[in-house]
Amino acid sequence: MAANCAANYTCSTATGTLTVNKVALSVTITGETMVYGTAVPTPSSALTAGNYTTYVTVTGLVNGDTVPTTISIGLSTPATSSSSVGGGTGAGGAYLINSAVTGSSSASYTITNPTGLLTITKNVLTVTAKTQTITYGSSPNLTGSAATVASRVQASDTQSTVLGGTEPSLEAVDTTSTPVATTSPVGGTYTIIPTQGTLPPTLTNYTYSLVNGTLNITQATLTLTAIAQSIAYGNPPNLAATYGTTISVTGLQNGETTGVITATRTLSDSASPNHLTNGNPNVGTWTISVSVASACASNYTCTTATGNLTVTPVALSVAVNSASKNYGAALPTFSGVVTGLVNTDAVGGTITISYNTTATASSPVGSNYPITATVGGTNIGNYTLTNTPSTLTINPVGLTVTVASQTKVYGAALPSLAVDPAR
Repeated sequence: MAANCAANYTCSTATGTLTVNKVALSVTITGETMVYGTAVPTPSSALTAGNYTTYVTVTGLVNGDTVPTTISIGLSTPATSSSSVGGGTGAGGAYLINSAVTGSSSASYTITNPTGLLTITKNVLTVTAKTQTITYGSSPNLTGSAATVASRVQASDTQSTVLGGTEPSLEAVDTTSTPVATTSPVGGTYTIIPTQGTLPPTLTNYTYSLVNGTLNITQATLTLTAIAQSIAYGNPPNLAATYGTTISVTGLQNGETTGVITATRTLSDSASPNHLTNGNPNVGTWTISVSVASACASNYTCTTATGNLTVTPVALSVAVNSASKNYGAALPTFSGVVTGLVNTDAVGGTITISYNTTATASSPVGSNYPITATVGGTNIGNYTLTNTPSTLTINPVGLTVTVASQTKVYGAALPSLAVDPAR
């Protein structure tokens, strides 16, 4: 104060109070959503200038106060990734987002710490029908095990729990929505459709998404097997490709018959051509094969299997003719009766016969000498041989003895008597 207050006055001083009132600060928290089972949005408790406006709107800052320099806003929520839909205390079951405003200038403001809402939405539970491949004549697996709960099932939620202890139902249909049957043909377009009723009331955290699967029908397998045959040597095999007679068929579906088979088929045997005699195979076991020269049938693929051709020998009889000769004469030409030859087998060709005896030209009279046949040739193995021997009889020859005439004189001694060597 100045030394002289006024001519007629003396001055004294007294202090007063300046009151600075708080300014109202408005903080509005932006609502958030999250999908059940996913991570909770967690903005930084000390919001930066770059991102705080994503979560909050602040109005009323003065004197250059800014977030986050002089004002800090912390956000928190009791929700977790396993929190259920509608389980919060906020409106509509949302979870609260709580705020706390701090900072060097926070005391200069009237602050009402606001709350926001975090809404948890249902997760999508995807039920996908598995793709299946079946063969013609069989049925797809339409039990629930053929469907997969493929998406976003929480670790604490088992498939059976999520599905309410029931499996999804499945239906397989063609393009006209006709259910698939065992007679549904190969090459069609088939869809496996999953269906499911409402979820159990306690499972409010999911909504269903149903995804169709594909059903593929492939050709069934037919096996064409050559039927075994047994023939006697000299007879031809039956190589006519006739179902039920020379070819058996297994694998037909739906009560179908061999009439559905369109394949051209032939039979052949391993005896041809190297082991044939005039078109008829030699004795032994040969293989009959089935050949399929074209597509089997629209709903089938063909495989083949061999059968055995068994050729058995036939009876061949060689009966040696009996013979005779005179003592001292040369041995005669022997012969026999041959019965049972087939095809063009002939003695002197594919069959050989030689006759033998133990007798010689000088063998004496009085014994029957055996005549035997030795039978061979390239085709003798095709016969069961009955070989009957015979006998050679040696006949005696006539012998004439002539005594030579003699003379003597009366009274003389008798001359020597002798056989006339000239007679």
